[in-house]
Amino acid sequence: MVNTAFRHGLTVCDARPSPDGWEWLAYVGIDAVHPFYGRRFVVLKCGHTLTHVVHQTGDASYDSRWWFVIDSSGCPDEDAALRKLAAAGDEMTHGP
Repeated sequence: MVNTAFRHGLTVCDARPSPDGWEWLAYVGIDAVHPFYGRRFVVLKCGHTLTHVVHQTGDASYDSRWWFVIDSSGCPDEDAALRKLAAAGDEMTHGP
């Protein structure tokens, strides 16, 4: 699997096709010092909801993070997923 994860402020972001291939899913990972670490569900001020999931990128330093999937439905394309990641990553970097 190609590693698509990248750092964005205090987060690691990843956009991948869903298992059925019909949509793109946006994931954001945080380390143990982030205020959202250990939470199962978060609503961001930008309107996106985060739900804790187990996620693997293939990079051990990224995989050890606490991962969320953004919103319950995916995006129609990779660009839409990247826009979700940018908004969530910005807010999570500048504080909840």
